[in-house]
Amino acid sequence: MTTTDDGTQAYEYTGWSEEQAAQDSEAVDSGGGKAEYFKPKVGKSVVRFLPAMGGGKAMVVTYQHYIEQPGRERVVFACPKAMAKLPCPACAKVDKLNASKNPADRETAYGLKPKLRVYANVIERAAVEKGPQVWGFGKTVYEQLRSLRDDPDVGDFFRPDASGFDIIVERKGTTKNDTEYHVRPSTKNVALGDMAVLEVQADIARFANVMSYEDIVARIKGEKKERGAAPSGTLPPTTGGTRVPGELPPAGAASVPDQFGF
Repeated sequence: MTTTDDGTQAYEYTGWSEEQAAQDSEAVDSGGGKAEYFKPKVGKSVVRFLPAMGGGKAMVVTYQHYIEQPGRERVVFACPKAMAKLPCPACAKVDKLNASKNPADRETAYGLKPKLRVYANVIERAAVEKGPQVWGFGKTVYEQLRSLRDDPDVGDFFRPDASGFDIIVERKGTTKNDTEYHVRPSTKNVALGDMAVLEVQADIARFANVMSYEDIVARIKGEKKERGAAPSGTLPPTTGGTRVPGELPPAGAASVPDQFGF
């Protein structure tokens, strides 16, 4: 934030530029802290996407593993292989399972594969008192937002001033098998409102942080939680009617053992 010669405050922000949108789409197509989370309700929700401050990213594209083990907290972490081309214990497990002749192993492998998750800060218009919330969504919602971004009549909807606008989110269904999300722009141009929320939004870049191989194995074993990593057990499931990330067949269905205990 800077102060102009006439004493007014001017905010420096980063919207969703053409260049950044192209980079995000490349990340999506390649297959590779405590925060309040926004989960769209059934029916209509209205949100305002927040631009990043200080040259950061308004959206962060990640590929995350969701490891479910009976009687233990879910482990969530950014995939080193998809995010940084580094060895990943979960991907090694997937390769083992896919090499098995047991159909249950291949089914388990599907649940262990890294899943696309895109994060952005939003203000929910019906709950502005909550302040910035993190919305994590999948490819279906991302592609709809990207389509709006590419539409010359819509463009960069992250703008916080009166040239920007809200996004309407329509949710249908209540289970993972029948839930659908559709997004569209509001027809009214309106300013964000309290510009101070730009300075207190969550650090979404942390969801893309890649832990070391050793730290990941320790977390899977329940021996260690990496400070600053995405919290396990708190992230909402992928949208668009797909399988919930990390959902596995019944315990004991897989036949391929390994040293990590999952």
